[in-house]
Order: sequence, then C-alpha cells, then structure tokens
Amino acid sequence: MYEKNYGRIVLTTSTSGIFGNFGQANYGAAKMGMVGMMNVLALEGAAKNVRINTLAPAAATRLTNTIPGRDEDLSNPDPARAPDLVTPAVLYMCSEDAPNGKIVQAGNGRFSAAAVFSNDGVNQGASATFESFMDEKDVIMDLSGAEEGWSFRRNRS
Repeated sequence: MYEKNYGRIVLTTSTSGIFGNFGQANYGAAKMGMVGMMNVLALEGAAKNVRINTLAPAAATRLTNTIPGRDEDLSNPDPARAPDLVTPAVLYMCSEDAPNGKIVQAGNGRFSAAAVFSNDGVNQGASATFESFMDEKDVIMDLSGAEEGWSFRRNRS
C-alpha cells in the first residue's frame, strides 16, 4: 500500500467496546482495541493515502446469538437485521473518497458515526494535587465544548 500510495483498510469493532454491553467485558475490550489500532494506523498511513476506518455493525449473526436473551432463527432472520445492510458503509470506507480514522455504525438500514471527544481541560502544571484537581473538576469534566480528537494534539502550546 505504501509503494502504491493507496490503500483502504476496514476493521470491525463493536458497540460493546465503544459503549459497553453487560456481560461482554472481554469482547468489548478486544473490540475497542481495534479502534486504538485504527487511530494509530490512520496517522501512520495518511501521508501515503492509506486510509483506515472501523465498522461497528449490527446484524443477525451467530455471534449476536451468543448474547444472553438472543435466539434468532439465523436461517430466516428478520429482514431488517440482514448482514448485507452493513454493506453500504463498508463500500464507502473502501471508496476513493473514504474518510480516515472514523468509526461507522451500520445495521438495520441505519447508519451513523461514533467518535472520541475531548475538551481543553485545565493545565495545573507540576504543582497539580488532588485538591487542585477537585477545585477544577467541574471544568475538567465539562464536555459541552469538546471536540473530536485529542485536545493535547490540538493544543500543543
């Protein structure tokens, strides 16, 4: 891909990793690891037109049938939960104008994006203490002005 100055990679994550799901700690941790790998490779491949994104699909599969309470007839699934309903998102992530470093959720004919956001927070410097943290905890925890990505990378000053 580097030699051809072109590439598209699509990883698969899960909302169990992005948002959590009861009883799936190990699976959620593994799937969130895909997002971390995407974030690193998106930075590394950008200069060579190698774009990497992550799909968070929702569909009737053998895997979803392992979730407690699920027991779908996979030979005749609900048409709204058909696996091919995630295909438009995958084709977009493989296209010439694919984004880079994005999470696309797809399933049941519904499409959306998920992202990690951070705020500017506060800089208490080398004198930071638990008490000074607590004094500014409301500002630190306020995400009302948060932006996608890592604030440290945006604000290196």
